[in-house]
Amino acid sequence: MIQRIQSLWLFLAAVALIAVLFLPVGVFKLPNGLYACTAFNMTQTGAVPPINLPVWLIGLISVVAGFISFLAIFLFKKRGLQIRFTRIALVLKVLLLLGLVGLFYYFRNVLDAWVGYGPAVLMPLLGIVLDLLAINGIHKDDQLVKSLDRIR
Repeated sequence: MIQRIQSLWLFLAAVALIAVLFLPVGVFKLPNGLYACTAFNMTQTGAVPPINLPVWLIGLISVVAGFISFLAIFLFKKRGLQIRFTRIALVLKVLLLLGLVGLFYYFRNVLDAWVGYGPAVLMPLLGIVLDLLAINGIHKDDQLVKSLDRIR
């Protein structure tokens, strides 16, 4: 289970997505104040109006994608199901990354704010790369098992 390299990739992908919950997403500075964004809330400082954006989706998608990646580790006997779970986690990470890009686009181009990127922005990208490595490893395992079945 853990001795396979794709289990390590899946574990690191899960850790990367859970890290989004504890790292700042970004800081957006307007002339009269600033907004600070984390995985579940957006706080404002100064005389800026409150913005009603669903930033809690960042945290929710991170938790779900991280849980699915972690769950895929234990599906090592069912490689087809493991690949499906990893692909679902991959799609969720792509959606999270697109949502973050949309959030930063909104603040930079619509509100004309200075944007400071937090370390949480890189975690979905890291998770995508790790998921692709895991899928590649699972495919190699599957080919190895099929080749050994032909020998028998």
